[in-house]
Amino acid sequence: MSAQLETVAQVGSADRFGRHDLAMYEYYDRNPPYDPARAALERTEEGLMVRRLQQVLAGRQALEIACGSGWATRLVAEVAASVVATDLSPTRLKLARRRQGPDRSRVRFLRADAYALDQVPGSFDAAYALAWFAHVPRERHQLFLDGLHQRVGRGGRVFLADERYNIGEDLECPGEQDSYELRCLDGGARYPIIDNKFDEAELRRIFGPGARDLVIHPGKDYWWLDYTIA
Repeated sequence: MSAQLETVAQVGSADRFGRHDLAMYEYYDRNPPYDPARAALERTEEGLMVRRLQQVLAGRQALEIACGSGWATRLVAEVAASVVATDLSPTRLKLARRRQGPDRSRVRFLRADAYALDQVPGSFDAAYALAWFAHVPRERHQLFLDGLHQRVGRGGRVFLADERYNIGEDLECPGEQDSYELRCLDGGARYPIIDNKFDEAELRRIFGPGARDLVIHPGKDYWWLDYTIA
């Protein structure tokens, strides 16, 4: 077995989800923060995604899952009534707080597990996550969505988006229902990260049962979707 597959096999041990989450959090804690320039967004497919994100969340009490460096938090805070931005990593929450823009009075940052959103205090009528759902193991899709829908409630709005391109090298993982990428950092650290890719049909199958007015944009480099919780 190759060194890469041995690493993935370790993730696939008895506590496979916990091990994967730890690897993912360590990778993102050590990775330079993502922060696209506003001018660059104006000319890209990502900019179209951001404009739809702001349309969906305008005037809403929004819950953000996996806020990371907080770049999307700042954009949503421009239009939302309030934002509670959550992440499991204290390192990224500290970074996001420090980088928050002039709308900081409408934003709170809280440490929270995306699979235990019932522990997040506050009242919400919308939720969103960027560059998160690809990392959710397929076996945990329903767990995550059930928790999200219960926390926001019927009639609430949801926006999710992710990349359609690879950031790392594909890993061959026979018997796995999830796709892995090998993410590497300067210094030689290597992290096998779940990074699932979805076409429109699969997104509709996953989200359709709990959604009303589901809109899916299967773009070239990004997909995004929004819906009302049924």
